[in-house]
Amino acid sequence: MILQPKGLNLFFLIDCSDETGRRIDEVIDAVNSVIPSLQEYNKRYSKMNMSVRVLRISSGASFTNPAAVHINNFRAGRLFPGGGFDFGKGLDIIYQQLQGMGKESVPPVMVLVSNGHPSDDYKAALAKLKTLPIYKATIRLAFALDDKADKKVLREFACTDTDVRDFKRFTDFPRLFEH
Repeated sequence: MILQPKGLNLFFLIDCSDETGRRIDEVIDAVNSVIPSLQEYNKRYSKMNMSVRVLRISSGASFTNPAAVHINNFRAGRLFPGGGFDFGKGLDIIYQQLQGMGKESVPPVMVLVSNGHPSDDYKAALAKLKTLPIYKATIRLAFALDDKADKKVLREFACTDTDVRDFKRFTDFPRLFEH
């Protein structure tokens, strides 16, 4: 199983480039710190059936786990920095994951943590991703790792200024599940 067929799929897209490398451990600690809150929301709303995947993006992109992991069994492992930030390759992988989802599927949540300095041409991959029926319903958040982040790139991914946040506010993101 690549994606959870029914339920919410949560994707963490992590910039593991040399530029952000010094903060990778901090990012993983932050991801792991929000897991208990996400588990609580999943328990409270049992139909959520949340599963998680981490996409490591550097020179190339790949998932850290071969299949989606249920939130109750998830813990982000160590990531190693290296190379550029091939954001386009990462978006192509997300496209492959989402292309089978229709409008009736539970919209996934994508959380990007990056400085927003792609080393490849990401615009074509982002345009292709936007053609998917599920894309408009997808919740997309972007967290800027520091003040030098290219927030224009992060905004293109997230689509609004309010969905681009400072990494210091990362632990606030589970609140989006409060309704």
